[in-house]
Amino acid sequence: TGQHWLSIAKDGKIVFTETWSNNLGILDPRTGEIQKVPGIGGNKSLDPEGYVWGTCGGDSVCKFDPKTAKPIQKYPMKVSEGTYGNEVSRDGRYFGGGTPWQDNFDGLVFLDIQTGEVIEAPTPSGSADPSRGGFDPDGNLWTGGRGGLISVYDRRTKQVRDYVPPTPFVTFYEAKPDMNGEVWAGAQRGGRIVR
Repeated sequence: TGQHWLSIAKDGKIVFTETWSNNLGILDPRTGEIQKVPGIGGNKSLDPEGYVWGTCGGDSVCKFDPKTAKPIQKYPMKVSEGTYGNEVSRDGRYFGGGTPWQDNFDGLVFLDIQTGEVIEAPTPSGSADPSRGGFDPDGNLWTGGRGGLISVYDRRTKQVRDYVPPTPFVTFYEAKPDMNGEVWAGAQRGGRIVR
């Protein structure tokens, strides 16, 4: 089935996607029962209210109803064809993701859910290939890059900064900020965890 993403909901249920079968799964750990909803696969995110977020149609950030797998809100993108890392901030205010593998845009997509503003910000290097990440306590989006950089979208300046690691030839699949704002990532091909 290809489980790809999972998150724990407020009620303790585990929400996950099955990439190849294109299902959303909801596991109740108290009973062991798994409910499957067809139509949501891939890399998604769960907001504090239990809605699932990701991209849809190749041109929009979408909020999905987890009971029906139908998009209930769409936020059009202009340049991005989708995001791989789909993250929602802990407070449910922001959505963001990187755009790896897209030939005509190397950048981050940032959505202010409250205002509906979608910003597609290019990386300064043009070769970060940003992938998965998360939000720091200030609402800035961090991603690890397959191009060997860690990128951050600063929500106040609306700009992206790239950081070059001290270890040559490493790449990053993900960069996750913790509750203190420190960012952690695994340095692929480098045998290290970086902070």
